[in-house]
Amino acid sequence: MELTKEARETYRRLFGAEPQPDKRDPELLAILQNEIFGEVFSTGVLDDKQRELITVTAIATLGQLPQLKAHTVAALRAGNTPLEIREAVYSCA
Repeated sequence: MELTKEARETYRRLFGAEPQPDKRDPELLAILQNEIFGEVFSTGVLDDKQRELITVTAIATLGQLPQLKAHTVAALRAGNTPLEIREAVYSCA
């Protein structure tokens, strides 16, 4: 399964790189990436900055460190400051 144009563009904008297929289950990852970066990011009134700040706080709360690192970088790329990220995570603690 290929990523949609919208999902690929959003992924590049947030992470500054091309999405890579998962070696264990590339089809599942493509489905998830199409839904998250293609559908969710193009729906509603939140911008990338707000969405990534919410994502970082949720991932921090769940303790998912590999995803936290990637989405913290994405949150910074989307325009959040380190202080905003820290305060959002502190609010969930």
